Amino acid sequence: MNNYEQKSSFLIKIALSIKGGNVCEVKIKDKNVLCINTIALIPSKTGTNSITIRMTTSSGKSAFICNLNEQSNMYQTQTKLEFFEKEIVSFEAFGTGEVHLSGVLFFFDSKKEN
Repeated sequence: MNNYEQKSSFLIKIALSIKGGNVCEVKIKDKNVLCINTIALIPSKTGTNSITIRMTTSSGKSAFICNLNEQSNMYQTQTKLEFFEKEIVSFEAFGTGEVHLSGVLFFFDSKKEN
């Protein structure tokens, strides 16, 4: 008998909302890939309405995602961020306003069969 690894995947549409000055922390259970499609700034009634989004992981990776303001309040992108099992991912918003991230999260499921 041969052992082989069968990999299947499934996806979940996601949406995150982060207010300026806050951090959204996500704990990854299985290996997955996050593809962010749209990032939009929802202006606040006070402040400069300029916001910067950064991502950091518990494994030491970090990335600048975007900088939005009232003139450029929508960002269309095709990112591909790969995360590993048991990794903690933090999305940080610096500035004022609120930002909405939407995209797709791909999960990979590995099974061994005989």
